[in-house]
Amino acid sequence: MTRAMHVNLRWFALLLAVFCTVATALAAKPHERREIKTGAYITSISGINAADGSYRIAGYLWFVDPAGLFDPNQSIEIFARNASHELMARIELDGGGVYTALAFNAVVDADFNLHDYPYDRQTLSLIIETTKDLTDLIFVADMHDSAIAATVNAPGWTLSNLRLMTSAKTYTTGFGYRKELPAFSRVTLHIDAQHNVSALIFEKFTGYLVALIITALVFLVPAAELGTRVSMLTSSIFAAVFNRYRLEDSLGFNHVFGLVDQVSLITFAAILSALAFSLYAHQLCQKRTAADVAVLNRRVGLSMALFFAAMLAWAFLRALP
Repeated sequence: MTRAMHVNLRWFALLLAVFCTVATALAAKPHERREIKTGAYITSISGINAADGSYRIAGYLWFVDPAGLFDPNQSIEIFARNASHELMARIELDGGGVYTALAFNAVVDADFNLHDYPYDRQTLSLIIETTKDLTDLIFVADMHDSAIAATVNAPGWTLSNLRLMTSAKTYTTGFGYRKELPAFSRVTLHIDAQHNVSALIFEKFTGYLVALIITALVFLVPAAELGTRVSMLTSSIFAAVFNRYRLEDSLGFNHVFGLVDQVSLITFAAILSALAFSLYAHQLCQKRTAADVAVLNRRVGLSMALFFAAMLAWAFLRALP
């Protein structure tokens, strides 16, 4: 075999290798991101607790994967204080793909907005995130079949409007091994919760209401009877403080200046104003006639009652739904 033939064979082998590589690349299917249809059916919501900042939710989640590879036991994370789930069904669909369903139960952290408490409106949210990269799969919300069961009853609340919102979450950490910041698909359940309003709108503020009534009655006592007026105002303080502690037990720490704080401020301002005027009127009794002091007492009492009543009405009208 001549040298020229050796050279030709080498070129032929090289061209054959290039051809095989290109053919393999063209024949290979491109990586396709799978869309996982996701839905939810809520069977229980309870323990909505503003003081603890949590609520309990239970129900069913389902996932439809056209490739039939999705395993919810391995591929999802429920963002909750504690959560458990159990596979309930795995069905191969006639049109292709696999349907999987699981039952879940979770206690979820919630950031309650208590500005209008006890007439507040909350959004209860639950996040379900896939453990697979966003390049592998994404969630698609199944709103057609998602619902809240008619039997769901959260005492003191009206629940409505289940919504499923999909989004992508990019983390600011590589979790110790990734070179690029990872992104994952998530679906978030949102449920509207409206605090039921009692026919007696002052139900939660009975102590404050009693304190304000006693404070108003102080102005019916002659200004000269300072001891009686101070005793009545002391009773008002005890009623207001008791109501305040009762509400704090229900609310826990709250950083917003909401309706509870406004009513508390108005009540204590009324009590202190009445106390300050009572001291002034008692001293005035030594300089003016009893009739003059009585007229001033009625006018000041009526003015204070109207002013603080208007402040209370303003606070409640802003908060009531």
